[in-house]
Amino acid sequence: MVDMSYLMEAEEKISKKRDIVRQSIESCTLSSSYQAYYYDNLPDKVFYKAKKNYAGNVCKEDVLGLIDVSVFGSGKIGLLLSVEGIYYRKSLRSVAEYIAYKDIAKDKDIVARKLGDVCNAKKLSEMVKKIMAVDRYTPDELIDKINDTVTQTDIVVHRVKETAETVMNVLECWMSK
Repeated sequence: MVDMSYLMEAEEKISKKRDIVRQSIESCTLSSSYQAYYYDNLPDKVFYKAKKNYAGNVCKEDVLGLIDVSVFGSGKIGLLLSVEGIYYRKSLRSVAEYIAYKDIAKDKDIVARKLGDVCNAKKLSEMVKKIMAVDRYTPDELIDKINDTVTQTDIVVHRVKETAETVMNVLECWMSK
């Protein structure tokens, strides 16, 4: 029987991330002419234009939200938040780029440097922090993880002790002969 708990846990986390984006993405736009979408209201046409122009590797199930900064709302320019990071293109002449959430965790100013002219970088950074927090352990999960690690360590220590005792007994037998 296949353990589906991991899959359900992953789906639950994606759902929580989508809720965060649903509640916050509007505040991340710089202009009222920019269109902000979250997963549930993202039109396929806009998603596929974004995919074609700057988010080529993303499947729709991995999308959290999108800010469209193109003049006519086509989706060709803007940023797409996925479960792993942010895909973006600032203008038709610019190249498509990507920022992984793990890179944002290491460099808190990267969003402002790279996306400050496309979105409200402060609000986007706040939203990204909340998205990344979903993947962190809760206190109970952390305690369970620590307990599992301690249990595994105890088992290894016990086996090493048994092996050392066996070696000592063999050595004693050899030395007594």
